[in-house]
Amino acid sequence: MPQSQLKKALDLTVEECVSFVGVDINTCSQCLLRYGSLCGYGHQHMQPVPA
Repeated sequence: MPQSQLKKALDLTVEECVSFVGVDINTCSQCLLRYGSLCGYGHQHMQPVPA
């Protein structure tokens, strides 16, 4: 299987899992936030909140 197909399949699987289970946007990593959209926001809108 070509690497590009494998990456797409893995990305889709992770996205589906994140969408099904959900994430806590206050504690999850930016890496995880890039999968799927949360409340209509994609990863480009997600920035760390200063403590």
